Amino acid sequence: MNQCKGKWNRVGKGNRLFAFVRIFAFKKTGVCCWQGCEQNFGLTSETTRNLFLPPTLPIQRGSSGSCWMRSIDQPSYRLVFTKAFSLIELLLVLTILSIMAGLLTLGLQGVRAPAIRGAASQVTSGLSLARQVAISKNTKAALFIANDTVNGRIPYRHWSVGYSNKSSGNWTLFKKWEPLPDGAVFLETRMNSSYNVLKNNPFTQSVGQPQIPTGFANIMDIVMDGKTFSGIPCIIFDSDGAAVSSSATPLTNAAIRIANGLVNTNGEVTLTSTNQYFFVETDGMVGRIRMRSPEDYK
Repeated sequence: MNQCKGKWNRVGKGNRLFAFVRIFAFKKTGVCCWQGCEQNFGLTSETTRNLFLPPTLPIQRGSSGSCWMRSIDQPSYRLVFTKAFSLIELLLVLTILSIMAGLLTLGLQGVRAPAIRGAASQVTSGLSLARQVAISKNTKAALFIANDTVNGRIPYRHWSVGYSNKSSGNWTLFKKWEPLPDGAVFLETRMNSSYNVLKNNPFTQSVGQPQIPTGFANIMDIVMDGKTFSGIPCIIFDSDGAAVSSSATPLTNAAIRIANGLVNTNGEVTLTSTNQYFFVETDGMVGRIRMRSPEDYK
């Protein structure tokens, strides 16, 4: 008890309940003798019972009949101390949530522009692939833009790469049809003299006006893998890697415009913005392919 009393003297009066638990709770017997506590610390029996014996828990008599005892194998719910959030902590959490919500809003607002940029990057890779196929197979190859809904294709959103068979004149699909990202569409192709029009940024179609695009300068009627394609827009490369028209006329320049838009089931394109668009262009003789934004033409 002297050792217990020494521990008691080192704690504040406001922590008596905690001190009693620390002193007696971990005894091997798991039993606390409240009579001994009363004698050593000057507490009355009534005070001891009121402080340390919750009325909701059972109280047991010792074998002597005079010592109040209870098992403390399971701590009382009153001995569990909880700490609520402070006002500063709550304000800090609310501030963090507000910042995250703001970043999410900015991210959603900027989704459209990356979709157009990603589409332009995709088409740049497609044109490079078509040129490489033309050179490696020593024949014509082209990037094709879908203009029908056969086999689940979306007009003016799906594209593929194919090459010509010299013996039959038919075409073979080299790269499967692939869609542009949502919100991006093929709007037009320009070649030679009409290529200069791109620099002036004219849009023949208004925002929100659904219509079938008519600005594709190079179209062909072909048979590819046994399927007929009529008036399909394309950019063609000759066996030397130079861009050519559908009639095999060498081109000085060729470009595809990709814009913000949606396509309905009738193949009509509805522009959603004319402020953001990209051109993917190639120099006719050199074959250099690059992606350009409107700012590059200013």
